[in-house]
Amino acid sequence: MRAASLGPVANYQAAGKRVDQTAAANWRLCWLLCLLAVGLALLPDSLALLAYDRQHLQQGQWWRLLSAHLVHLNRWHLLMNLAGLVLLCELLWSRLPMRHAQGLLWASAASVSAGLWLALPALQRYAGLSGVLHGVWAGAALLLLWRACGTGGQVAGAEHVLTSGGARLAWALALLVLAGKLLAESVGMLHPAAAMIGGVVVTQSHAWGALGGLLYAATVAGMRKIKAAAHPPQRHDAGG
Repeated sequence: MRAASLGPVANYQAAGKRVDQTAAANWRLCWLLCLLAVGLALLPDSLALLAYDRQHLQQGQWWRLLSAHLVHLNRWHLLMNLAGLVLLCELLWSRLPMRHAQGLLWASAASVSAGLWLALPALQRYAGLSGVLHGVWAGAALLLLWRACGTGGQVAGAEHVLTSGGARLAWALALLVLAGKLLAESVGMLHPAAAMIGGVVVTQSHAWGALGGLLYAATVAGMRKIKAAAHPPQRHDAGG
């Protein structure tokens, strides 16, 4: 009887251990991105060689569609984006499975670059991680919200435990804050960081990044539903 009663506790402890291992892996990816961005900032001419530049893209330098997100206009631009990355990792990103943490990065980067290329033909140059960060913000919050809505008991975080109701409120609030920020930017609110980074803040990249993150999360949820429909749980009828 005692061993059986400890079963749920042991299972929860095992789940918590897996969450901690996943968080540690995501944190390593976060610090790797930080080191890469700092390293590129220290290289001479990295901005000229790696930033989004429409003229050079038309000449076949397609790597700029990805590398543009890792280079920055100046040290303040770099520090603000890396601070945002660390904050998002602490609050949201570290709680995702590693495959989705990586998937959100790729989806957000692709969405930002595609949006800049297709929707902003007059934009000649762009650099910075902020668009990707908005994608990570949107996608991670939505994935975590859906996970919390499907949890009957508690949701394990990297370092603490939230009740499912508290988790739903936290992730919904994260999405609402993001929506408010994007709405304010869409109506032309002046961005306070513009003077510090030495350039214009391309707020459209934030919206395109968020769209990419939401589409990634929706795709993941859709694939899960398709898989669940294809493999429904088996029912075992008891006979008397």
